[in-house]
Order: sequence, then structure tokens, then C-alpha cells
Amino acid sequence: MEQQLKNKEQMGEVLNVIDFDQLKIENKQFLEKIEERNNELITLKLTTGNTVQVLNTLKKRLQKLTSESEWLKSEIVQRMDLKMKVDEDIERVVEEAKSLTRANMRAKREQQTSDMPHVIEYVKQKLELDTLTRNVDNWTQKVRISEGEYKRQRRKYREMAGGDM
Repeated sequence: MEQQLKNKEQMGEVLNVIDFDQLKIENKQFLEKIEERNNELITLKLTTGNTVQVLNTLKKRLQKLTSESEWLKSEIVQRMDLKMKVDEDIERVVEEAKSLTRANMRAKREQQTSDMPHVIEYVKQKLELDTLTRNVDNWTQKVRISEGEYKRQRRKYREMAGGDM
């Protein structure tokens, strides 16, 4: 517009009132467009600011989730190692249990085929042994008493035989 105005001035044309009014209207329209564009620019800046905030929040969250994921991966590796060790222990214990079960079965078979007395017979034999042991102790005591009496009587006899002579 300014260019047109300069062109007209250079040509010597005089601005008439209609042209001037036309320029005012166009100027007002341009000012409104500038105001609209400024409002759009402000809206875009606010939107950009909000977007940057959301982006930063999401970056922090991504970083946190990434570090948590790495921790979980290391935890999984550790637990897999532990699981392998536990599985090996289970296999070893199962084998030991099988071995002990076989040994137990073997011992039961041997016990059934051996000449060991049954429990009732064992109890009877034990009672008989205790009775016989008590009897032996009693007789041993009686023998000691008899020997003591014998020695006393023999001393008495010697004293009497030695005194008469």
C-alpha cells in the first residue's frame, strides 16, 4: 500500500478522499489480521510450552521406566540363577531320597529274613535275663556270706583246738 502511495505521489496524482478512506479501511483490516496472527502466535506459544512440559514429563517417566526395566532384567537373571540352583538341589535331594528308599527297603527285607526274635520273644528273653541276673547276684551274696561265716567258724575252731592242746 505504501508502495502504491509512493507511486501515486511520484506520478503526481493527488490523493483524493476516497483513496484515503480506502487506505484507512485496508490499514484497519491489516491491523485486525496482525492482531489475529499475534493471538494465534500466543496460542501456539502456550501450546508449545505445554507440549514441552508434557515432553519433559514423559522423558522423565521414560528414564524411570528404563532404569526400572534394567533393574528388573538383572533381577530376572539373578532369580533364574537361583532357580537353576534350586532345581539342581531338588534333583540331588530326589536322588538321595530314592537311594535312601532303596536302602530302607533292603534293610526291611533283611530284617524280615534274619533270625532275630520277634518283639514279644525279645521282651520275654529280656525279663528272663533280668531274673537270672538277680538270682546270680543273690547267690553271689549268699556265697560271700557263707565264706565269711566259714572263715569265722574256722578261726573259732582253731582257737578252740589251739587252746586245748
